[in-house]
Amino acid sequence: MVGPKAAVIIDEDEDLGVAIPAAETTIDSTDAAVKTRVVVGVDASAESVAAARSAVMAAERRRADVVFVHAFPPPELASDMEAALSKARTTADNLLTTVAAQLIVPPEVRLHMQAEPGEATAVLKRAAIGAAMLVLGRDHVSWSERLFMGAVAAQLAYDVGCPLVVVPTAWRTRRTWPRLPVIVALDRVTAPEPALKLAFEEARLRDARLIVLHAEPMSASARDLSTAGWDLGLVLTEWKQHHPDVAITTMIVSGDPDAQLVRWSRSAAVLILGRPHRRRWGSWTRSVARSVMKQTHCPLIVPPQGMAEPRQHQAFAESALT
Repeated sequence: MVGPKAAVIIDEDEDLGVAIPAAETTIDSTDAAVKTRVVVGVDASAESVAAARSAVMAAERRRADVVFVHAFPPPELASDMEAALSKARTTADNLLTTVAAQLIVPPEVRLHMQAEPGEATAVLKRAAIGAAMLVLGRDHVSWSERLFMGAVAAQLAYDVGCPLVVVPTAWRTRRTWPRLPVIVALDRVTAPEPALKLAFEEARLRDARLIVLHAEPMSASARDLSTAGWDLGLVLTEWKQHHPDVAITTMIVSGDPDAQLVRWSRSAAVLILGRPHRRRWGSWTRSVARSVMKQTHCPLIVPPQGMAEPRQHQAFAESALT
């Protein structure tokens, strides 16, 4: 049996809170559509601050701008709707400024503020059009809200048109050497192209090792594990040729995929999973992506389904690792 002990688990004890040089925060309300953008959903929660911190670092790596987006409920019927809306918008703008004031922003990263009335998922989905990624804090809604309305990140995981990043509460990157790896998990049913494309990009931007992970059932035999490893290596052959600068490790582990991925997320810079399929409600409730989204210890990235999926790599989802 091959498990996480077969890989080097990297220590992550030292905080990187002061790693980014102090710089004045530039707040600009102008349209950032002409430049690469990292969009982050902002509210008054601790999860939101963690997401904003992650978004700033992602923007720095990509030489991009950051757009803070806050959706606020439209004012109820009032005698002066214009004044009520103005007051609500001012409160929203103050919230955005308060979150920005808690961050250390590199001078080359510009912040843009966008407060809009409306439902959160709709506002965020519009704001993310054409963005490099949409960053959200892990949902902190109640059980009843999850049941009847759904969590914002869970809803957007289906169909937002850019990579979705979900950041756990109080997340803060750590100073380690060697750097924490990027981990991408591949399964039997999801075409690997979108996740792998994003994983190689993240590994290159972070100058980090890429670990390609697949979980087999506990009942898998040694032969099953060996075959899975061979198939995974075959799929990665072309990727290695096109990305010779990225160090790659493949891992076949045994056990429950949810538990394995949560465990590995403790030692990852970022964890990447394929986007869940839109089927009946129950399939999302039981999906690995949803379970890991609620428990991950590092930022989780879910790529959009729209990324190209060449036929040679679709074969992995159709026949490999079976």
